[in-house]
Amino acid sequence: MNKCSDNCTNCSENCTSSKPMSKLQMWCCLLLIAVIGCFFAFINGAEKQQTAAVQTGRFTYPCMGTVVDISFFDSPEINEKAAKAVYDELHKIELMCNIFNPASEISKLNASADKKPFVCSKELYDLLLKCKKAYELTHGTFDITAKPLMNLWGFYAKQNHTPVQSEIEKTLTAVGLNKVRFDDNARSVTFTVKGMSFDLGGIAKGAAIDAALNAARNAGARNGIINLGGNIACFGKNRDGRDFFEAGIRDPLNSNAVIRKIRLADSCCATSGNYERFSVIDGKRYSHIMNPLTGYPVQNMYSATVVTAKGIDSDILSTACFILGNNFTTELVKKGILREAILIYPENNQINIKYITKEKQK
Repeated sequence: MNKCSDNCTNCSENCTSSKPMSKLQMWCCLLLIAVIGCFFAFINGAEKQQTAAVQTGRFTYPCMGTVVDISFFDSPEINEKAAKAVYDELHKIELMCNIFNPASEISKLNASADKKPFVCSKELYDLLLKCKKAYELTHGTFDITAKPLMNLWGFYAKQNHTPVQSEIEKTLTAVGLNKVRFDDNARSVTFTVKGMSFDLGGIAKGAAIDAALNAARNAGARNGIINLGGNIACFGKNRDGRDFFEAGIRDPLNSNAVIRKIRLADSCCATSGNYERFSVIDGKRYSHIMNPLTGYPVQNMYSATVVTAKGIDSDILSTACFILGNNFTTELVKKGILREAILIYPENNQINIKYITKEKQK
């Protein structure tokens, strides 16, 4: 390469320029360099922001008798802010719905509603009205007054014998949401039979998932997954940028294995199963999910998984589908109340899996 007189080492061989730059040319070059520098600084900043935007913020802690596992895929600042908002919302609902905490609103209701009307907070009364509608939709199988049956069968305290029919029939006299008096004007509820009580375990996590999802979005989160003990809400994109998430359904005979996976996109999912909570009486294992119409635990189902738009609906309907089975579940899917459902149950000494959608039933 020839070296011309202006010391340029990257010019072409036929370069003949030897004149120094004028002041105008020099200022134009400096301006061009500054513009290029700003451009690359902007690109570099945008790349850093994009990298930050897809960072995973994962948060876990105990709540509502289970473990909360949350992942947000936004900037670190938004992830932290959303996680704090979710934490506050979940603990507020836990304080309202925890039947094992004497200071909770539901415990105070249970302690006095058979003596006089209990005036509820707006939040609790709205939740109880939702329970009333669910009771009607599920033909009485979703029933928050089943707590006396849970006591009888030893799901809160160990029992040494299987309840006899006379004990079950006596207990059933204090079960049935149709025996509760609702006063919308006073926002109060009254138990008409002594010994009645509420257990919100079949709806509280679903309500909490919805509240947590709203709190996260209000805090700026646009992508994430909230898992509250198997009650799941997914929104936006996953950490790989895909617009769906995968959830696994546990094998009923092998707690360490997944028997089926489903894809969730801006939806909620819940599974009711006999995997973890059960009672062993006289050497026989009984599911914790009670049929309040018969007074007996459900024995012919391993699990029911449902996908809905709202967490409260998936929580309620997974229980009802577990109790009522295929025909009821299929009807909910046909009506669009459920987006899809998976029932797992024993049949001919084998595990049968039924996947139900509007498009395909098998």
